[in-house]
Amino acid sequence: MSDPFLDRLIDWKDFELFIHDVYAEDEQLSVEHDVTVTGKSGAKRQIDVRFTHHVKGHTYTTVIECKRWKEPVTRERIDVLASTIEDTGAAKGVMFTTTGYEEGAQRYAAAKNIDLFLVRDLTDQEWGLPGRVVWLYLQIYAAETRDIAMPGAQLITTDPNPPTNISLDFVIAPDRPEDPSLTLYDTIDGSAGPNLLTVLNEARNATLAQLPPQVGLLDDGADTSRSYIIPLVIDLASARHRDLQRPFGIVRLAQITGELHVHISQSRMEFDRGAQHDLALALENYLTRQRNIVTRASAGGPLAVAELTDTAPPAPEEDVLQNGTVLPVITEPWVSIGKALTNAQRLKTATVNIRTEDSTAPAAGPDTQQQDGEA
Repeated sequence: MSDPFLDRLIDWKDFELFIHDVYAEDEQLSVEHDVTVTGKSGAKRQIDVRFTHHVKGHTYTTVIECKRWKEPVTRERIDVLASTIEDTGAAKGVMFTTTGYEEGAQRYAAAKNIDLFLVRDLTDQEWGLPGRVVWLYLQIYAAETRDIAMPGAQLITTDPNPPTNISLDFVIAPDRPEDPSLTLYDTIDGSAGPNLLTVLNEARNATLAQLPPQVGLLDDGADTSRSYIIPLVIDLASARHRDLQRPFGIVRLAQITGELHVHISQSRMEFDRGAQHDLALALENYLTRQRNIVTRASAGGPLAVAELTDTAPPAPEEDVLQNGTVLPVITEPWVSIGKALTNAQRLKTATVNIRTEDSTAPAAGPDTQQQDGEA
């Protein structure tokens, strides 16, 4: 958990200098810190921060009190500021604190045209949900389809001496064009359909997409890895595009089987959105609730002030990222899992049905429920 930025202004003088620097960023203002002036009454008045604004021959002075207190500001403290405004001939008064204001102080300040501000840390909503510190669990899913077979394939040929064994060679690699010899054709009109490699990759991805809800968070969130073997059956019986054309005839496919070897690598990710800032605080008008955010990139650097507005409606709760969320990332099919899996848990068979005429998208999700045993 990151330290609150407000704790960096724990000293009253640091708090006053912070308010001074907020106004000093405006080049049109002449800003002073810790000023003592003699009022019209002859009494000396100590002012935490004062700024003067010159406009077309007119001079406007604003006096500011800064209270780094543990308790809310009282009406009596507002009365003292009101007296200072009147005695020094200031045009305006402002109060800054970190703990809020009593109800009587708010009413009196509104009657005297004194602005009340609260300096506070940003809320999670203002940082952007889930908050300043974001921590997630990243699960990387890499998988290879191995031991591919095509049981029940039918050879349709007029060749008197067709081959007794048919082997299919293909390579999965990034940016590699599809092998036209692996195109699947319509069993009725012979039109070209999807590539066999595309079917295999779609079945792989559909099976992996069903796995994260079953796996959940591994080992209570520790950085770890886990391996699974999922027997895979791709059912082409209802698909029109299932013919492979060869010089000796047509190979009509009914099923593709194999084993999906899956390796999951889990790691915790955490980052602090405030890490790039030396300061990041909200200045909230206690009466109007108008908010500004004040940030500073590095110690001693300039302050940046920007208005905080709620421009977008709040997102539904289910659409808001939650800390502790498990984020599964499925790698591309050409990402290797490396050497053979050890201590891999075997899951039930995943069956993917290819039923549409013009798409390789699975028509039904695979069943990948866990069963006992290792492979």
